[in-house]
Amino acid sequence: MKVKLLAAAASLALLPGIAMADDSAEIYGQSLTVSLPLDWKKVHDRELGGMHSVEFVPEGQTMAEWQEIICLQGFEGMASRVDVSEFLDAFAARYQESCQGDWTFDSFGEMTEAQGVHAVIGCSRITNQHSTGGKSKYLAEMGYFQVLAGPRDLYLLHRSSRGPDYQSMKREYSDYTSHKLSSLKLTPTSN
Repeated sequence: MKVKLLAAAASLALLPGIAMADDSAEIYGQSLTVSLPLDWKKVHDRELGGMHSVEFVPEGQTMAEWQEIICLQGFEGMASRVDVSEFLDAFAARYQESCQGDWTFDSFGEMTEAQGVHAVIGCSRITNQHSTGGKSKYLAEMGYFQVLAGPRDLYLLHRSSRGPDYQSMKREYSDYTSHKLSSLKLTPTSN
């Protein structure tokens, strides 16, 4: 029997009338489906050592040089080993270590629509870790993050932006609800 677990449902901060389509990824026996604008594409889908990561960017952007990204990550078997709040706090601490400037960690606590927690995390000057052009440039980065507990695994989901103006991004993300992932569903896959 397939049971659909609604993991998050909210707006994606898009203007009315923007066409959307569902895209999905299978991560550790769960099908994660997210609504994306039609001009977004999957640019990364890889499992490595108990972490499966799937990333989407708008057309014209790449994994190495993105300005907007939606990332779905699964951490195999982690739901029984660590609490979602502890996971988010540890992630934020690692993010802060990478930050070479001012940083933001605004935790909003438990989510009402899912078993998870959420926060806005950002940095005024962080290295582009995906850059392939030799020298890594510093950019401002801000994102809305959710950590959700599945039956066995934890999921880290985020929508993030990069650019030169940290203060503008900080103002934009102060209304975190506009960056929630739209109609994300976890559905067990049938074997």
